[in-house]
Amino acid sequence: MAGAHLNVDDMCARVMRLLRQAEREAERFGRRAGISCPQGCGECCLVDGIEASPLSLLPLAMAAMRSGRAESLLEETKTAPETICMFHTAASPYHCAIYRLRPLICRLFGFAGRRNKHGVVEFRPCRHMLPPARSGPLPPLFSTWHLRLQGIYPPLAEIMHLHHALRRVLLWLLLLESLDHSRPPRGRAA
Repeated sequence: MAGAHLNVDDMCARVMRLLRQAEREAERFGRRAGISCPQGCGECCLVDGIEASPLSLLPLAMAAMRSGRAESLLEETKTAPETICMFHTAASPYHCAIYRLRPLICRLFGFAGRRNKHGVVEFRPCRHMLPPARSGPLPPLFSTWHLRLQGIYPPLAEIMHLHHALRRVLLWLLLLESLDHSRPPRGRAA
């Protein structure tokens, strides 16, 4: 999929690499700090206001485009209740229908920190985790990973409600596809 001066496939690959790197850093922190998600929990998916950037959902949106599910997924973003994640499912051990393609927030939640107004790194684990010792390792910073992600393509890096972020990136991809005159529209033979 190509747009004017954009290589969206390359952009998607870069986003996916960054998401995996962030996840590995969060896992390393969890091991060093001695913390982990409680087995079978999934409560982080059941809160209102889960936020992500459209860019962190690009791999999911690209997969939907390739499978021909972009329009139906777009419709789901309009009707899904915003009080929980639209991808929450009890049928998966991780409670996530898109686990392999989940956004940055899902990869760092419970294992990342932030800087307070004094510049001190604060770590707030999920309420279902035991906090690590105060003298333990510093957590990865969500802001650092978000800035790295933003550097890939700033126009899609704004943080917003997960459903709105997915809607925005799907609409962007569908627009690029409609502007790409080098290929026939999906569903039609050349």
